[in-house]
Amino acid sequence: LFNFNHHLYIFAFALIWNSVEDISSYWATINALKVPVCVKCGALVAPDVIFFGEPLPSEFFEKKKADFSKANLLLVMGTSLVVYPFAGLAKLVDPLVPRVLINNMRVGLWKGPQCEDNENNYRDVAFIGDSDEISQRFISILHQHQHQQ
Repeated sequence: LFNFNHHLYIFAFALIWNSVEDISSYWATINALKVPVCVKCGALVAPDVIFFGEPLPSEFFEKKKADFSKANLLLVMGTSLVVYPFAGLAKLVDPLVPRVLINNMRVGLWKGPQCEDNENNYRDVAFIGDSDEISQRFISILHQHQHQQ
């Protein structure tokens, strides 16, 4: 489960033709306070995200159980975990799969007595603080570990 920060778009797609635009030109247009349009067809360009209230693709529902059953680690980052179906996805991983929250507050399964100070909790870990800073610390640790091997 990945819930990237809203500013972390990789591509922008035209709403009609689904044509890929370079993200730098997309942001240049936004920063100039103009509405981005597709250079091919003139359609409005939107980030490649699903906004609140928009339907999820059918592929999400078709593959979620199979995909989560293959996971060997679940990372949940930068989310309130209040909107379903995403709020319930952490429960889909197998019982021995570690579940790690990196967030500015405890949410979902990582909130309350089932996670905090629970000696029977063998797989849920929460790192509370700025998600970007915590992620950078993990990257640094992993990078150092890789070079030590």
